[in-house]
Amino acid sequence: TGDLFATLVRIDTASGTATARIPLPEPGLRPESSLAVTDDAVWALVDADTADDRLLVAVDPATNTVRDTFPAPRAAEALRGGFGSLWVATSQQSVVRMDPTDGSTEATVETGFGSRFMAVGDDAVWVMNQDDGTVSRIDPETDSVAAAVQASEGRIPGGDIAVGDGAVWVRTESELATAVDPETNEVTDGAVWLTAHDDFVIQRVPTG
Repeated sequence: TGDLFATLVRIDTASGTATARIPLPEPGLRPESSLAVTDDAVWALVDADTADDRLLVAVDPATNTVRDTFPAPRAAEALRGGFGSLWVATSQQSVVRMDPTDGSTEATVETGFGSRFMAVGDDAVWVMNQDDGTVSRIDPETDSVAAAVQASEGRIPGGDIAVGDGAVWVRTESELATAVDPETNEVTDGAVWLTAHDDFVIQRVPTG
């Protein structure tokens, strides 16, 4: 895959320049898998020939080098850090909560079908389930799903999810953006900024 997927780039937010290029184990990042940040590491999901052989790679931000590698949960797809843990979404209806110090499993939470992209809020981990168009709200206190929100009428073949400005924002297939109120766990109105990597534009989209 070359440098496109096998290098993690660190960017200085003040200057907008790359300050480090960190080689990752071959064949490199799993496409569209996302990165995660915990207290002392930046995490990447490295692809493999089979779903059983993917790796979690911890990069030390103090040295800009790979510090640890751990086996990823089977069919791992995306990562997020939060509440003292590393959260790994799998395509097998689950999110695995892991200890970032040793890679051990702390809990496995059953979600909707095709769980993938995640976002971490003040009191919950949110995961978008691509195959059934739902969003699962995971309570980190109980390691269980506290709510399931129908964010799309059908399957979401791509999409993404983010938390900000008092809402959980979901990019679906038929809707440019759907806002979920974390107070009520219901779809609501609002606006969101979206990037379109294939059109080279940024859009502000009202959802109501």
